[in-house]
Amino acid sequence: MRNQIKEYTERVYSSPNDRIALCLIRSKEVKHRFLSVRDIERFAPFLRAMNAKSWNIYITPSVLKHGAVARTKANFVESQDIIYVDADCKKAMEKVRSDYPYPTLVVKTSVGRYQIYWKLTEAVPIAKQEELMHAIVRDISADPASTDVSRVLRLPSFWNRKPSRNNTVDVIFRRSEKTSYKSLYDVSSAHDSMKYTAHERMPSQPLSERANSLQTQDRGRRYKEKFVFPSKSEEDWYLVNQMLREGASRDECVDFLIFRRRSEKKNPEYYATYTVDKAIRLRGGALDV
Repeated sequence: MRNQIKEYTERVYSSPNDRIALCLIRSKEVKHRFLSVRDIERFAPFLRAMNAKSWNIYITPSVLKHGAVARTKANFVESQDIIYVDADCKKAMEKVRSDYPYPTLVVKTSVGRYQIYWKLTEAVPIAKQEELMHAIVRDISADPASTDVSRVLRLPSFWNRKPSRNNTVDVIFRRSEKTSYKSLYDVSSAHDSMKYTAHERMPSQPLSERANSLQTQDRGRRYKEKFVFPSKSEEDWYLVNQMLREGASRDECVDFLIFRRRSEKKNPEYYATYTVDKAIRLRGGALDV
């Protein structure tokens, strides 16, 4: 167990003093522990005990600021030197193997599912880090939810306690070499051919009325996932990208978010429109405005 944790931390982080967050999730319960990389081994007995009680063990590949005790974007170091994607199908892993520079680390989380990491030769601003992760995800058709600096991924050597999985999370490939940002970006840009064509707007019904329709409520229930996210905004982002991948129109996505956050956001229409338009832009599509 300790060997896999050591392999992970030595390749993902630049210093044992780097500050990270451990995230423990069981059903809808979430617990955080904020500590330095050097202290993870000291927490191993606690993590083993929690894992035995069906808690899933996650970690932030990105590095937090000194003293941070939250996982919001503002709490992360402004420049990061790690790129990571969650390849939730075999084809995504095969595309990385055939088209991309060798990763620094590959972690198998269950059958056909992998976490892929590239350690960069240089640190880049968070905006560039997230831009590249979005580009790679679009290219290989991986999980769009794991493309922000605050994302947590599974820590190797622990059991995956998701229903129907119940297997260990293991390091299956590692190397010491690093990869340049440019080499990764050039490959992802060259292969990123996924284009999104937004449906035409149907202005016959006001947004507020559409957002409260039974059809929109049914859609919300259909897209409700069982995954647990550290924040509702991150869950919104995942669900919107899932809808777009399945062919939902811009209007449908906006309506869904308005309905979902109508009692929580001061201006839910602005929030929904901004979120959906950003998702479409990052997927390489055009906006119908």
